[in-house]
Amino acid sequence: MGKLTEIHQNYDATFKEVFILYRDKTLDFLNLKLAKIAEPLNTEQVEVEVTKSYRDLLFGLADNTGLHMEWQAEISQDDMLRFLIYNASSSKSYKMPFLTLIFTNKEQKVKSYQNQSLNFSPVIINLGTRDGDALLAEIKDKLEKGEPVNEIELVYLPLYKSSKTVAELFKEVTELAPRVIADKSKQRKLVLLAALVANKFMDEKEYEQLWEAMEMNTEDEIIILKVAKKVARKKGRQEGIKEGRQAGKEEEKRNIAKQLLNKGISFDVIVEATALSAQELSKIR
Repeated sequence: MGKLTEIHQNYDATFKEVFILYRDKTLDFLNLKLAKIAEPLNTEQVEVEVTKSYRDLLFGLADNTGLHMEWQAEISQDDMLRFLIYNASSSKSYKMPFLTLIFTNKEQKVKSYQNQSLNFSPVIINLGTRDGDALLAEIKDKLEKGEPVNEIELVYLPLYKSSKTVAELFKEVTELAPRVIADKSKQRKLVLLAALVANKFMDEKEYEQLWEAMEMNTEDEIIILKVAKKVARKKGRQEGIKEGRQAGKEEEKRNIAKQLLNKGISFDVIVEATALSAQELSKIR
């Protein structure tokens, strides 16, 4: 259990780090009339009955209110209740009201949580209503003309409605980022944020395509490996029984190791990320 917690924390820490760069641009981009984001807040909180709970992102705003952000492909009643609990516990911990934003890429049937005593209606932002193909053409046209491009559009492009898959749109992001942003550090953070957002909206086949699209360098590889470990955990947990779940995790580790070996990542890094032995890794190679 400790290992799973560590993986989750690594993923969320990376998510928070790269999102902070675009925190205020995101509010403007979404036309949200909210106070300026003042600071990130701790997303791990300890409760009496629930040992630990995790939110995607929490921010304190300049008007002493809070902002809770989640990315969710499908929203169920259980998800909505979970977000309600997150909202209430965050309000209790930080002594201020929180607004919950849920980002998705399709129309959701469940939009609130209601019973006789509770009424929770978060703001749901469906990015799937935006035309990704038109935006992609517009960005490329602007670049050809030497006109400025709003880089935040690239972060959310993989979630837009398109004839392309999420992974294919992400590949477009990796190719366009160097043309949009001159600063290599900012390029890297933009691509990482797009990857972390898109990560929650891909099926197994698209994960493989994402690996092909992401050209990792020495700065990127550790962060992306942490994302891969979260993916491995997520897939492993979907197995029906304990033995099957463990087998799924081990198989996913081997698949990730193969992909990393093909990309020339060092043995030491792969061993650390996948927990496979050097001997087993040698067999895979």
